[in-house]
Amino acid sequence: MSKRPDQLEPWSIWLRDALAARGRPARLAYDDKVGGDVLLLSIDSGERDRLVELTITRRARGRAHLTVLATSPAGAAAARDALGRMHDEVSRLANAKRKFVHRIERMLERLVATWDERAAQPAPERDAALERLRGALPEAWPMIGLGFHTDVAGVDDHHTRDVYPSVFGAAVGLDGRWRGLAWEPERRRWLIRNGTFTALRRARPGVDLDAGGITLLEALGVGAAAVVATAAVAAAADIDTDVEGAGRQNARSCADSMDPCDVLDCSLGLADLGSCVPDCDVLDCGALDCSL
Repeated sequence: MSKRPDQLEPWSIWLRDALAARGRPARLAYDDKVGGDVLLLSIDSGERDRLVELTITRRARGRAHLTVLATSPAGAAAARDALGRMHDEVSRLANAKRKFVHRIERMLERLVATWDERAAQPAPERDAALERLRGALPEAWPMIGLGFHTDVAGVDDHHTRDVYPSVFGAAVGLDGRWRGLAWEPERRRWLIRNGTFTALRRARPGVDLDAGGITLLEALGVGAAAVVATAAVAAAADIDTDVEGAGRQNARSCADSMDPCDVLDCSLGLADLGSCVPDCDVLDCGALDCSL
């Protein structure tokens, strides 16, 4: 169940469809335990060197967490170009949605501009973990990205002071698609969410998660020894269903285009003073974070 009423699904569906209209294959799915707290938008997931993954993670309070991970600077640049000025297609009356799309555009722009800098960060522990992962999944490929106030993709408790900290991951091939695992620097392990885990078990039933340094996200609190038991329960159902077909029952408080929630950003925190100001390219906001 979602932690709060919001419009993250409709906004994400709109974004996926807008990408498709611009000729970019994109897929939107839930990638978490209960189907609702982590949305995964995959762009060009059929090609390793063009894969870009956007995670949208609900939080109990405050802003949603966003991360963007890509397998190559060319793929990140292609996604940036595909989303270029897409927020202009959203009415200013739908202010929260417009800012959501604009934030993603800016994250991709920032990722492309700083790719070399982020790629050059020393990473001996992550490099060693990647080689370990390749022992279980030989095709694993590194991913580089950034988060919006979060340093791990798909988790809700890593809020940072840095607006765009680096995030890292690894892409693995599953049934003709590429999917990302998030790197957890504190535990030095690869995190796999339930939807991706289900796809992994279906495509590679014999993979030893622990040998590959992979931890199921929900198993972090009970330790690596409990991963297999926890994962077996998760595998009973395919979590990674398309958003429109998930059949979620929780009601939405923000629905119509003229609803107050489209003018005041009710899903990402009313404390955000930027909720009702123009886009940054119209008004110089200085240090004010005005796009989400």
